Amino acid sequence: MKLRVLVWMAGVLLVLAVGAFALNRWITAPGDMGRVGQVLMTGVDPADVARIQVISPEHTVTLNSTDGSSWTVAEQQDFPVDTKKIKRLFLKLTTLTLDHKVSDEADKLGVLGVLTKEENGGKLEKGKTGKLIRISDKSGKPLFSLVIGNDRQGQGAMTFGGTYVRYPGDNAVYLISDSVVVDLRPADWIDTVVLDVEADKMLKSVRVQNAGQRAVEFSRDKAGAPWSLAGLPAAELNTDQVKRLTNQLAGLDVYKVAAGDTAPAVIGRKRLGHVEFEFFDKRRFTMDVGDAKAKDEFRYISIHAALDPSVKDASLQDWVKDFNQRYKGRLLGIYDWDASRILQPWKDYKKKPAANAKK
Repeated sequence: MKLRVLVWMAGVLLVLAVGAFALNRWITAPGDMGRVGQVLMTGVDPADVARIQVISPEHTVTLNSTDGSSWTVAEQQDFPVDTKKIKRLFLKLTTLTLDHKVSDEADKLGVLGVLTKEENGGKLEKGKTGKLIRISDKSGKPLFSLVIGNDRQGQGAMTFGGTYVRYPGDNAVYLISDSVVVDLRPADWIDTVVLDVEADKMLKSVRVQNAGQRAVEFSRDKAGAPWSLAGLPAAELNTDQVKRLTNQLAGLDVYKVAAGDTAPAVIGRKRLGHVEFEFFDKRRFTMDVGDAKAKDEFRYISIHAALDPSVKDASLQDWVKDFNQRYKGRLLGIYDWDASRILQPWKDYKKKPAANAKK
């Protein structure tokens, strides 16, 4: 019995080995080496690039630039891009090399996931059509395009490592050792940081007003000083709750931008919470926070900055101007739980009695 099992296992291993060997021979078949050894993108000056498109079966992302340094996401109401992601993409494209030529047979393009939409009968299809990167200049002239296909796999879906890529218009498919990580959702490209300051050094006062609820008003005289809450003795103030609020405001992030024609009721903007806060340098902010349409979804905020008229500092004036140009008229999605920390009712800032306190 044991001998039969051993013979059977040896047979299975032999089949797997032959399959892997055959696949590997197909992948590394001799012949024309094409562009092997070259980096993915050559001859493109980043300063000439004005548009980057990423087209996948799930989404289309269009990134535009007028000066080569600042970028916007067309599908996110032309909201600013996190430029670090642009730099990472260019770094990958200009450093990764074509390691092996895999095939130049047209019937293998779909198997390797490197077809374009047009080559697939006008249809985007996961696993068959790849992620297409198109780069063009201000006039719309194409500078570079690349299809990123499937990850390389062996017998039984065992990953061998590497990713298939192809230049449209050429049937040659190549293997690269690393993947070109590129975000596929438009919202993943935006610059999420609204405010990123030290709460303990910057925030001077906060006022939160929810419809039908008691206003929450915090203030302090100087940076680092303890906060006071109007109507509550200092000894009864829950300082941990205050820290959560101030940290949330000072580290405000957004994660998506609502479409420009979205009806307010659709995204919970019929009923608003109103927040006002001020920095010690006299920058002032007003923010309206909508309701979440479902628990743990996004709440959409609008935000505006102002500067006390007595402040003549030109750099602060420019900062406020730039801030408002960036966010004016936009509805920005923040997570429900982040908004909930900002809109806590007055009673939540009061210390709870100790569990073992005498009645």
